[in-house]
Amino acid sequence: MVQFADFVLDRYLAPEASKFLEFEAPNLTPRPDYLAAHLLNSVFYTTPVADNELVLMLIRRLDQAHTEYEAGRSDALRYVEALRTGNHAVRAYWHALMHFEQCIVATYLAVLAHSSISEIWDKDTEKPFQKGDGSSCERLNLLYTAIKHSHKWLQERGTSSNSAIWLSNLSLKGIQKTGQVIELRYDEIAEAISLLSDDATWRCFEVHRELRTRKPPVELGS
Repeated sequence: MVQFADFVLDRYLAPEASKFLEFEAPNLTPRPDYLAAHLLNSVFYTTPVADNELVLMLIRRLDQAHTEYEAGRSDALRYVEALRTGNHAVRAYWHALMHFEQCIVATYLAVLAHSSISEIWDKDTEKPFQKGDGSSCERLNLLYTAIKHSHKWLQERGTSSNSAIWLSNLSLKGIQKTGQVIELRYDEIAEAISLLSDDATWRCFEVHRELRTRKPPVELGS
């Protein structure tokens, strides 16, 4: 059994790590085999698919996001469960944070792929978010940016923070260059993955039959 003082967790593990005492994040719906469906439909249907490379990018990023979310959720639950026996299983926290960090990156890149595909078929497609709209998609972007520039921002801030993002009971939190804290709830991350999954299902299972008569059904960033 290993226990650490609050200041040790907060200073050397992650901001507010000592306050991470509970964890609530929804399960994700099991994924279909997007890749097999896309490959088979591309081979056996004659409908041209001009966005093939982007579809492959979408389902690859989506698959990664799904995998990392599930792994992060599992490790976070393991950390919280260990707390009940008085044990700070810091490696479980570390792995949970690592997986959720990769989940944020993959989810945002999937959003970009989704947006690019939509623009191919409809030039008037709206962007996933507008700057300053406060939507979950904008906050996803802000967390992605915090991760992307974390090494530079942490260097500029000196010792004021030890991580670009961290876990809280209901959300992932991150810090912007200005020092402002960003927050994205786990259920919002799960919803973004679910919406992207809906789009991937349409792209991989239905698009070859309905491409010319139906527009993408998913609007992200609400």
